[in-house]
Amino acid sequence: MKAQDYAATLKVLAEVGQMLEPLDLVGFRHAIERAEAVGPVVDPTLYRRATRDPVARLELEMAKTTAELARRWQQARIDARAKLMESLPR
Repeated sequence: MKAQDYAATLKVLAEVGQMLEPLDLVGFRHAIERAEAVGPVVDPTLYRRATRDPVARLELEMAKTTAELARRWQQARIDARAKLMESLPR
C-alpha cells in the first residue's frame, strides 16, 4: 500500500468512527428486537408478508449484523481513547 493510500484509508476510518460515535446502536438493536417480538401481535398480516419476503429478511439481518459490528467499533474506540488518556502524563 502506498503512503497516499494509507493516509486516505486512515482518514476514512477516522471519519466513519466519528459518524458512528453519536449513534445509539444498542437502542437500535433493542428497537429491532421489540419490533420482531410485537410485530406478529400488532400487525400479523404485515409481519407474515415481511418475514416471507427473502429480500426484507436479508435486509433486516444485514441491519442487525451491521449495527452489532458498529457497536463493537464504538466500544473499541471508547476503550482506545480511555487507554490513551491513561497513558498521557498528568
